[in-house]
Amino acid sequence: MEIIANYTLNDKSLMGSAVNAKLTVFDSNGDSAPINVSDYPDGFFLDEDGLIVFNSVIDDSPDSVTANVVITDLEGKTKLSNTINLTEEFNNDEDQESILKLENGRLAVLNTEGNQENDDR
Repeated sequence: MEIIANYTLNDKSLMGSAVNAKLTVFDSNGDSAPINVSDYPDGFFLDEDGLIVFNSVIDDSPDSVTANVVITDLEGKTKLSNTINLTEEFNNDEDQESILKLENGRLAVLNTEGNQENDDR
């Protein structure tokens, strides 16, 4: 699966800051344990706006998945953006090779004041 998310920087003072992004994929059967977690091992630098791209392999064959994407500080501990999510249902095995695009979900990067610890759901 390829997951693509747009982001827009609301706090221009953060431009050029090193950050991370986290993708958490859940089987939509209601199990709270993620089936895949990915991030940017070396982080990336914020522009005024941009794309975050994840290529994720799902080992299981779930009927549907929920993918959550959030921008965090470089260590992955503090949320710096809203979380966007998409639930995708698969009709057959071929659908699981398709691209999930979160392009309609916008990540707004906030200032670092008042943000809470990162929770996945």
